[in-house]
Amino acid sequence: MAYIGNSPLPIGNFSATTHNGGTAVFTMGQSPGTKNAVLVFIDGVRQDPLNYSIAGPTLTLGTAAPAGTGNVQILVSGEELSVNVPADDSIAVDALDTTSAGTTGQFLTKSGASTIDWATVDALPSQTSQSGKFLTTDGSTASWGNEIPTQTGQSGKYLTTDGSATNWGTVATTDTTNIEADIALLGFKVAINGDMGKYNLVDQTEDAFVDATGVDATLSVNELRNAAKYYSGSTSITGTGYGFAGGTSQSAYTHAGGGGGGSAAVGGNATAVNVAGGGGGARGNDWQTGATQYYGGGGAGGIWSGSTGSPGTNAGAGGVGNGVAGNATDGFGGGGGGFGGNSAIKGAGDGGNGVVVVRYTSGSDLATGGTITTVGGDKVHTFSAGGNFVTTSSITAAKVLLVGGGGAGGQYHAGGGGGGGVLEITSIDLGSGITFPVTVGQGATGKTRADCGISDDGTNSTFNTNNIAVGGGGAGTWCGAGSDASTNGRVGGSGGGAAGGGSSLLGGGASNQTGPGALISNMTLVSNSTAAETEPTNGNIVLTYTNGSSGTAIVNTDLKAYCSRDNGVTYTQMTLASQGTTGGHTILSANSVNISGQPSGSAMRYKIETLSQSGAKETRIQAVSLGWS
Repeated sequence: MAYIGNSPLPIGNFSATTHNGGTAVFTMGQSPGTKNAVLVFIDGVRQDPLNYSIAGPTLTLGTAAPAGTGNVQILVSGEELSVNVPADDSIAVDALDTTSAGTTGQFLTKSGASTIDWATVDALPSQTSQSGKFLTTDGSTASWGNEIPTQTGQSGKYLTTDGSATNWGTVATTDTTNIEADIALLGFKVAINGDMGKYNLVDQTEDAFVDATGVDATLSVNELRNAAKYYSGSTSITGTGYGFAGGTSQSAYTHAGGGGGGSAAVGGNATAVNVAGGGGGARGNDWQTGATQYYGGGGAGGIWSGSTGSPGTNAGAGGVGNGVAGNATDGFGGGGGGFGGNSAIKGAGDGGNGVVVVRYTSGSDLATGGTITTVGGDKVHTFSAGGNFVTTSSITAAKVLLVGGGGAGGQYHAGGGGGGGVLEITSIDLGSGITFPVTVGQGATGKTRADCGISDDGTNSTFNTNNIAVGGGGAGTWCGAGSDASTNGRVGGSGGGAAGGGSSLLGGGASNQTGPGALISNMTLVSNSTAAETEPTNGNIVLTYTNGSSGTAIVNTDLKAYCSRDNGVTYTQMTLASQGTTGGHTILSANSVNISGQPSGSAMRYKIETLSQSGAKETRIQAVSLGWS
């Protein structure tokens, strides 16, 4: 139909609705395409489209219509329709505008602004016998590249070629330790020069600890210069760990297990049918009570019938026939006895709990923690459970006894449990105001026949986390027919004994008890005296430090710096502030610290203190420079 003006919108259905007044919101019979497709009458008066809005089928007046019944009429002249939009995937290939019919294997591509055409795919080279190779091109022709070599066992390597074949190359590693040290030293010197320029220092000393000549060994305390050119706190610590291997079985169905290892001797071997090995002997020590007691004895092996082996001192006895094996005594770390019979009852013996004892010579308590007794003029702290040993004063040449929990005896033709490892620290210096965490190893619980599994190990006893008495190894057991069902003893402070039910020789577990670990002590580092040209009134310090393998120093709490002008008689603390890091070292400085209140003098010294040091915290001083003006 002919029309004048703009093309009309495609329209669909018409609707007319009547509404009651008293509101501004009305629902129309349909959603119009535009607001111009809607006519609104109130009491017969047409409303200006500027006075209402639409959103879908909802019409909203600017103000509410007067109240009335059926006094609002809304006419919708039609809804906007979408026409001539084909559905997805509804156009056949024949209907496309192509300039040629194309051939099999070609693809459709755009060849102009409004033209599509058929194009040919570049042919791949033959894939026959090209397994493992990759596709490459010289810019005009595709071809197969060399096969990638196997990646198995080549982690961290890179792919390289000699021009004809590919292979894996190894990335060269460079030790940057010396480079980092040089960078750190350079940063240190830059910081020093900055101080001298900024604060007009008259004199200055610097020491990167190339040697020990700049440190006063007489006034310093617990200072240790490492070969890596830093100072940190050290303490005198000596001691020895004790533990032995468990006993073996025989290479036939002897129905007898090996004894668990003890802290003084290996566990006995099963020697014949129904002849079990005895438990390894325990180590005697009188630190706890003043009388010799024995710790870490091995449990005896179990047998089917006959006479059992003897346990180590303070360890549970081995089982006899289908009887119940003995449990070890708590507080001594003995291994549980093995069980010989085939019974559903619990026959395997329990390992005994360990103990931690700290002893020092003093007329009064110098620490808290554990049960404190007095033995022969010494103070003894006994820990039967975990806790903290906290020093209130410095302690020199203390003794520490650690006994791990004993391993459980085995079930059925089984070995004896290994005794807990024993660690005797014969001398250790402990600084004041330090907390040393203590854990006490627990003996393992013996299993029943129904559990049908290898016995458990005892747990470790520790003093300050890195001094460890290892829990005793669990005993081997036999759980079913055949040698495959028999087990060796487990490794522990002392090793567990082997099971005796198999057709092949089985070994007892080994000992992995070692000596004491390192203990870092608080340090006082004092420089040699240096004469100032004139009596100074201000001090400056620059130092670099790093944290050790564990722990983080709190500046001005765990790490403090002081300056003296009267040859170390009087010191003024210098509040340190971080100047960033260089070469992995942190630079600290304190500037223009007033020392005029000190007694007169011109003999300059610095003092560095590291505090709250332990095996879990080590503060390393790399270099120090003291300046004055």
